[in-house]
Amino acid sequence: MTADTRLFLMPLVVKEQAVGVLAIWGEDVLEDDLSVLSTFASQTAAAIHNARLYEEIQRLASTDDLTGLLNHRGLFERGRDEVERALRFGRPLSAIMMDIDYFKKFNDLYSHIVGNEILVMLGQRCRQSVRDLDMVARYGGDEICILLIEGDAVTAVRVAERIRRSVADTPFECSAGQTQVTVSLGVATMNPTGDSLEQLIERADRALNHAKRQGRNRVVVR
Repeated sequence: MTADTRLFLMPLVVKEQAVGVLAIWGEDVLEDDLSVLSTFASQTAAAIHNARLYEEIQRLASTDDLTGLLNHRGLFERGRDEVERALRFGRPLSAIMMDIDYFKKFNDLYSHIVGNEILVMLGQRCRQSVRDLDMVARYGGDEICILLIEGDAVTAVRVAERIRRSVADTPFECSAGQTQVTVSLGVATMNPTGDSLEQLIERADRALNHAKRQGRNRVVVR
């Protein structure tokens, strides 16, 4: 910049809300250009607003309203990309399926409101037990699915057991008071010769069902 450089700062405003500031400078920029710059700033502000709105709509479309986890759609949209990447580069990928033991009886005893509180807190404990790059999704009802990116079978069992202990050992503080909860978990690791996401999750779900048949509050691997 030189002594002849002019600097104009144009606020980017949409519906009386500032979304940024547009800075324009140069030796040839004149005050007579302000009208054109103002129009350009308005168009830029609208473009930024629309881009943010689109991102928010996309986020909401893939997020479970109750827990804030990924929903079924979000899991499969992102998960299929991870399966493809794992196959391309020969990297491991594991799935954990879990649900709350005797959740229907639990809801009948305490109410669905308390049941929802438990689901939210369970989702939080799951997120705290995995890395940021791993995916945690509410698969449906009280079922939660976790995809461990580049997680092999040993890692997946260790994570599943960590979650099981964190739930069983620490009661949930909810509106009904301290509530003891346990979960059953099934683990499956992607076959090196190729698995679809559906096949991987289906094997983890079979392992989950086996865990429930064995007495619940346990981890089973398929």
